[in-house]
Amino acid sequence: MGIRASSAKTVPSTALPAAITVTASPYSYQNTSNGVQSVIVSGGTVSLIEYTRDNATFFTVGVIAGAFDLNPLDRLRVTYAVLPTMTAIQVN
Repeated sequence: MGIRASSAKTVPSTALPAAITVTASPYSYQNTSNGVQSVIVSGGTVSLIEYTRDNATFFTVGVIAGAFDLNPLDRLRVTYAVLPTMTAIQVN
């Protein structure tokens, strides 16, 4: 689920962090970009964060806040009682 070390050079993105509009719980965010994104989940009252690559099998990440790296088409599903803040940052 994280960025793996590689001998290939990566060029950092110059894209600014973008607020994600969170809708009804559970909220699912998909990385629709062509590169890796870091998604930050903070605040609110989050009870569960899950990761999926296929939108069928979900894995509990084990924390209720933090930064999560998503490859293209990966998703985070966030279950909450009080709306959290989510931010996407393009990594490459």
